Amino acid sequence: MRIIAKRHKPLIVHGELIISYHKNKICSMNLVKGQVKNICTLPLKPIGKILSKTRFFERLLRYEVKAAVELSDTNILVSRLGAIYNINLENGKIVKEHTFRKNMNNPYSFTKIAGMKGFTDCILYGEYIGKTNERFSVEIYARDSRTAEWRKKYSFPIGKIRHIHNIVPDYCNNCVYILTGDLDNESGIWVTEDDFNTVLPLLVGSQEYRSVELFPINKNICVYATDTALKDNYIMVCKRIADKTVSVAKVAELSGSCLSGMSDGVRGFFSTTVENDERSMGWRSWIDYHRSPGIKSEYAKLISLEFSDLSIKKVIEMKKDFWPCRLMQYGYFVICNVAKLESVIVYPIAVKKYDAKLLLLEKGIDY
Repeated sequence: MRIIAKRHKPLIVHGELIISYHKNKICSMNLVKGQVKNICTLPLKPIGKILSKTRFFERLLRYEVKAAVELSDTNILVSRLGAIYNINLENGKIVKEHTFRKNMNNPYSFTKIAGMKGFTDCILYGEYIGKTNERFSVEIYARDSRTAEWRKKYSFPIGKIRHIHNIVPDYCNNCVYILTGDLDNESGIWVTEDDFNTVLPLLVGSQEYRSVELFPINKNICVYATDTALKDNYIMVCKRIADKTVSVAKVAELSGSCLSGMSDGVRGFFSTTVENDERSMGWRSWIDYHRSPGIKSEYAKLISLEFSDLSIKKVIEMKKDFWPCRLMQYGYFVICNVAKLESVIVYPIAVKKYDAKLLLLEKGIDY
């Protein structure tokens, strides 16, 4: 494991290049040559541009880009502070494409669907709003690849779910999974096989089905990690059986919830999270140091899962720093695959010593 950069949050990996967020800028970094090029400066008020230079305020005010997706070799989309921006990587031009609903800062992630039978090629996101007792319809939005327009793709009725964690295409089965949370009746994995005209519950109604990261392995098996602060967390295997029903089983227990993951096609990587007590509400929740019942450790851990035999291995672990979880962000790892170098890059957040330091983990050495 070696440090290759500081405060360069990885957004897109393209060959040996990483597109990163760095102090209110979008940059391009060559992992082999070590060269860094500034692409553009993101729109922000003057005081924000000053505060973004300091890591404390960057964490406090959530200035980092949360989600990004590659449109083409020349353009990417990024989500930041309530809006989606289209960035041209060649000339640095920025176009604001879409604004989120009131009180929504970012989705968990973007999803690209391309070449799936029965589905329109598009970029998707599911609405995500943090802690609130209010319930409302929750939408999935899509950007049609032909028109570049953002439109509602599907709407969950009021009270059905709180928010959407992820949208995962399964090219083996020509379907798409929607991962939702957070209470038992709101948590689950939903599936559509007809371009979101029909969305049906696959596994719904338990914290065991509350997930952010799911990886289809083959036509019959998916694996996912649970994301609950309320109960014990596990890596789960989901098997398709007769009549389009499924069975689930626990593969391994995790020491915390999982907010981040990545698959290189051979294995999956899951990051456990250190977070405060989810039951805490109001202003006290922002400075609460108590961990939820499902958070068993003060260490964020990176776990690898071999798809061939479902064996697991702890790759690294790092202790949460002393700042309150909700106020200054949970402790966890952002993970990206660098296929060209047969490596993984890891960006730790809110941990001691390594917060915001971009790490390179090499296959055969570190994992």
